[in-house]
Amino acid sequence: MRYQSPTVEDDPEEDESSSGPEVWQTAPNSFGIYREYMVPPQRDPEAGITLSSCCDAPTFVKDPKGDDRPSNVQNVAWLGGAGGPSAALSGSLGPFPNVSQFRLYDWHYNASNTKSSDDFDDLLDVLRSDGFSASDLEGFSAHTAQKGLDEYTHPQGTFSKKDGWSESTLEVPLPKPKVKHTSESSAPNFTVRGLYHRRIMQLVRAAAEDVRFAAQYHWIPNKTFWQPPPSTYPAPAPSPSSSFPPSPGSSPPNAPQSTPPPTFHERIRVYTDSFNSNAMHTEYKKICASPRNPADGPDVEYAIASILLWSDATHLTSFGSASLWPIYLYLGNLSKYLRGMPTEFAAHHLAYIPSIPDDLRDYYQKVYGTSISDDVLTFCKRELMQRVWLLLLDDEFLDAYKNGILIKILLTALKPLSKHPCSRCLVSHDNLCNAGTPEDIADRQANKRRDTPKLRRDILGARRLVFEQGRSLNSAKVKKLLDSGSLNPMQSAFSTRLAEFGVNFYELFVPDLMHEFELGVWKGAFKHLMRLLAAQGPEVLQEFNRRMRCTPPFGRDTIRKFWSDVSARKQLAAHDYEDFLIVMMPAFEGLLPLRDDETVADLLFELANWHALAKLRLHTQVTVDIFREATTHMTEAMRQFADTTCQRWETRELVKEAEARVRHQEKAGSNTAAPVQREPKIVRFNVLNTYKYHALPDYPGAIEMSGTLDNYNTQVGELEHRHVKRYYARTNKIAFAMQIAKHQRRAALLRSFRQSDPHYVPRREWMRKQKLAGPQQKPSEVASAQQTDNRPDDPLPPTDPHDHYAISQSCRLPIRINEWLAQHEDDPATVDFIPALREHLVGRILDPNPEPDSARFTEQQLDGIEIEKDRLYRHKQLRINYTTYDMRRDQDVINPRRDRDIMLLAQPRDQDTSDTSDASDDNHPYWYARVIDIFHANVRYTGPGAMRAMQKWQRMDFLWVRWFVRDLDNLGGFQSRRLPRLHFLAASNSAIGDLFGFVDPNDVLRAAYILPGFEHGTTDRLLGPSKLTRQVKDNDEDYEYYYACIFADRDMYMRFLGGGVGHRTVGVSLATSLESSHRTKPAGSAADLMEAQAAINDVSVQGSNAPDSDEHDIQSSTPGGPSSIHTDTHQTKLWLRIPAHAVQSFRDHDLFGDLSDTSPEGPEDNGLQADLEGDDDSDEELDQVYEEEESSESDGNEPGEDSDKEEEEEEDEEREARDQGDEAAAEEGYVDLIFAAEGFAPL
Repeated sequence: MRYQSPTVEDDPEEDESSSGPEVWQTAPNSFGIYREYMVPPQRDPEAGITLSSCCDAPTFVKDPKGDDRPSNVQNVAWLGGAGGPSAALSGSLGPFPNVSQFRLYDWHYNASNTKSSDDFDDLLDVLRSDGFSASDLEGFSAHTAQKGLDEYTHPQGTFSKKDGWSESTLEVPLPKPKVKHTSESSAPNFTVRGLYHRRIMQLVRAAAEDVRFAAQYHWIPNKTFWQPPPSTYPAPAPSPSSSFPPSPGSSPPNAPQSTPPPTFHERIRVYTDSFNSNAMHTEYKKICASPRNPADGPDVEYAIASILLWSDATHLTSFGSASLWPIYLYLGNLSKYLRGMPTEFAAHHLAYIPSIPDDLRDYYQKVYGTSISDDVLTFCKRELMQRVWLLLLDDEFLDAYKNGILIKILLTALKPLSKHPCSRCLVSHDNLCNAGTPEDIADRQANKRRDTPKLRRDILGARRLVFEQGRSLNSAKVKKLLDSGSLNPMQSAFSTRLAEFGVNFYELFVPDLMHEFELGVWKGAFKHLMRLLAAQGPEVLQEFNRRMRCTPPFGRDTIRKFWSDVSARKQLAAHDYEDFLIVMMPAFEGLLPLRDDETVADLLFELANWHALAKLRLHTQVTVDIFREATTHMTEAMRQFADTTCQRWETRELVKEAEARVRHQEKAGSNTAAPVQREPKIVRFNVLNTYKYHALPDYPGAIEMSGTLDNYNTQVGELEHRHVKRYYARTNKIAFAMQIAKHQRRAALLRSFRQSDPHYVPRREWMRKQKLAGPQQKPSEVASAQQTDNRPDDPLPPTDPHDHYAISQSCRLPIRINEWLAQHEDDPATVDFIPALREHLVGRILDPNPEPDSARFTEQQLDGIEIEKDRLYRHKQLRINYTTYDMRRDQDVINPRRDRDIMLLAQPRDQDTSDTSDASDDNHPYWYARVIDIFHANVRYTGPGAMRAMQKWQRMDFLWVRWFVRDLDNLGGFQSRRLPRLHFLAASNSAIGDLFGFVDPNDVLRAAYILPGFEHGTTDRLLGPSKLTRQVKDNDEDYEYYYACIFADRDMYMRFLGGGVGHRTVGVSLATSLESSHRTKPAGSAADLMEAQAAINDVSVQGSNAPDSDEHDIQSSTPGGPSSIHTDTHQTKLWLRIPAHAVQSFRDHDLFGDLSDTSPEGPEDNGLQADLEGDDDSDEELDQVYEEEESSESDGNEPGEDSDKEEEEEEDEEREARDQGDEAAAEEGYVDLIFAAEGFAPL
């Protein structure tokens, strides 16, 4: 049964003839998006969404009312006796008796750590504010304010007595080989102090009662669907200024909708957030199928708390060793567009985890009379993590799991260099390179990991061997129990606590795009591509660096300028590698021999295509299916690259890598007699033999199960580190963890108290609101004609997001047309300038929507155009507002001096024309142009057929452009794995009207990202010297060819792929988008493919089976260790997210022992430093890596042990094999970072 939700309209009577489960449906919005619920929700969390809340660009005018709505929201069942969201701090200033003291301390706390003149002005504003009185400050001081905040508690809910920070100690058992204990509990324990934490359930209640978001939580999961409009491509472009599609929440749900009721057989599933994922829907079905609590009334709404947790250590200073390992808690019921913004303070700090202190070694020496081995030290650090979570998963948490909030959480990791490195399946290390093949997909389904009773018994048995029989952690008997699953003798806290509820935590893993792909697979491929260029000679590598430096930027900060040599990889973050992938195809073109160049071009396109799909913030079932096909194409291209190009070239260490290795060997020269090899060593491509590569085919399924990947992106947690670093600056730098906890609570209290002082707005906040809400400039004209071109234009104020474009109203840069043309009479761009302008203006006045075959205007009509005072007014900037594929509102800035390329919807051609030479060009949905200048003029029409309105002066904005045309010999596209190729027409054999023209800003779709075709060089034959059309740096030359970059950002990609919900099939139709998953040929050069086919045919004729070249070639290389930690979780009811990069932070914290990374470049995942601040492989870092390699060769045995001879020999053989694997992997130049904290099973 399908009912309209009572939040939309009154309940209809049930149709007795209908059958099937009840489904409650919202009305479709203007985009055709609607939601289905299994139970009628008591409210619609999207009912109050405004256009302002969907705007992403910082220069949009903000709705002064914003989203401040009443928060009288009914509590859900599991909040128990908690008060309403608005009850926690309503009308209270907490420990402050008056607004004077509160405002003064609030200024002090929110001002910068180093006071500036703006801070002083803010203080003056506080002192002068209404209601402030100096007499109220009697006896007030910073100390009394801090003490009052620290001691303040509220009777219930947020900031109640239960919601405070606590300090706890942890006991870690200490094993020793050959020392037997009666049980594990009788073994000596080491006490770790300094765990500062809060209770999970109290944080959940605090998050749910947050008055800022109470009305926006999606407590009831739903399935979101899209009813696409009819495919009518090529579709005429709507007039954006008059018919902009309204925002998703621009009309209330119960308002009449213009969209027709959906036909269910055509609807498409949509995935955006965790609350519309399959996992949430499945778990809620279990709740609905369970009996209700008899004590709950019929109006009590049962809900799921989707809890997301991030754990990652961070360095608190640029210099020194101060670090903090926090755990952050978020509610996944809140939209990711709010949750992911650090300025919204949606994160709740759960705990600050301590590290194992150095005096553990002294304590171990005292207890056992011998030094602690590396294996035992690693065990203690792993065990500490489990003890932390055993404490956090307290009885209240388990009671909520059983009787209230259904929760699923996970913390686990992998055994380094193990036989089965995957966290979700039992794939063998030898088969990692087969990712994406049909056999691999079948193996993933057949060999899923399961947390079975036998597995838990094996781990318990292994721990008994260690503690009760004194076996070594790496003994043969311990390995016999655990090696079949690549496990460690670690009992996971989550398995211990939640196994009784049937939780299989192996099903809860989610991918980590940033570390598995951007800083994993793609970074490894990029480094090897640099080695391939170095193998061609230093001049080739330098040419690549030059091309990348010449690559233009795009957007405000979408693609940034590359100032340094890209191949040096200095101070790189994850977004830098992302930018390299987006723009690299034209820069790499032609630098390798033809067959290798074709193979690499296929590889780069497939990697960029896969990455673009993975980064989408809104997926439909269509794009998920395309993603699966794209994964197959990407892995095929990777194998082809490894089997052909990588086998033909001998690649060696880059200079930087070789220098670091030599320094390390010279430093260790006293301990080895081997001579130092100063020449670069051979390095082979080994990315395919890593866990990170194997994990990529799991991404499409993870989107269906847990929502789009940005819901559990590691960047969310890392951005929250900015706050703890700010708090650290306020501490005395001694025992700072508890001080940071106090500062975090003070800041949260002050934010809450501000709601009780609504009459005062801090000066900077008031200035920001005034700027964003200020009125547009009124038109004004300056009579002086002596203004020069380099005089700055009036600043363009914030624009209304309802408008399609914005140009300044200023008239400060006028040009007299005749004088200006006389000054530039030798410029070829000014030929026929006036006739072309008149034709453009007449067309917009007389025929705003011309037919493709409409006749040109008569001379009398053209002469009827009058331009007031014969003046044009120049502008420096144009802003184009557009609706993104995910139904947001964003903005492009067009600046003729910088971002000067635009794209428009291609107009349909006359189908009866006899010219079919460019018929194939009709299929491309867009036209491209380069903006020469931005003008407006006051115009009227007095010619034939003029109506009264036309005879009045009216402002008309227009762009003067130079047209690109497509290269019909290289159309590009998804099927051919190439970017669309463009070029300018030659003035010698083309009409001026085909070279230049005028464009209505209303017709501009958005900015285009046009990349130079470096390989084809520049020329001056297309157009003579022109200062108007070219910049000084162009030297009066154009590139022979250009490329339209379809991967510039998510929205740009969806405009070429098609199927974007917010695009409404304008541009590329949904049906056309399905063709994007097909390819005209397999990946690789034509020559390699022909040779491979010939080899197969020859072997077939000889009657023998063709060898599996993929597996043979890849496995002939020394495999890299699958050493990436994978501590992600699948988010269902209560979800935990521990980012994969936490492993490097674990190392920094010394919490997981000697984690050796054998990559010459250093750790692949360097925590926040590598991800957000930089990835600089400095000399010191590379030296440290080689020192870690040397330390990793330790066998881990205790000195003076009298171990069993046979067992010792087995351990030595195993350890030798492992060390050899490490050394070989180091030669490969790519080994994932090892998470030694594992247990792969229960940690």
